[in-house]
Amino acid sequence: MGLVTKEEVASYYDDSTANARFSALARRWSPLMWLSILWIVWIMYLGDVDPWGLYSLIVIGAFTLIVPVYMLFYSSKHMAVMTRLTPDYERPKGH
Repeated sequence: MGLVTKEEVASYYDDSTANARFSALARRWSPLMWLSILWIVWIMYLGDVDPWGLYSLIVIGAFTLIVPVYMLFYSSKHMAVMTRLTPDYERPKGH
């Protein structure tokens, strides 16, 4: 809106940085979203189908155990990506 210059607002992100940060967050949390969608589909549709209900339950149960471990192992990579995408911020004088 032209109230401040770009140099005065160092904590705001430009469009490409904001999109890259959003993409990194989406990659980080997408396994949990997919897992919740799979559980909902299993509860609504696949639970009553023999024998595929049992097979898919085993697969979804395995994914439920693997996803937190996966997210734990790749948390340092996510933190590195977010640090790379965070611009340096200099405190104003007097703060």
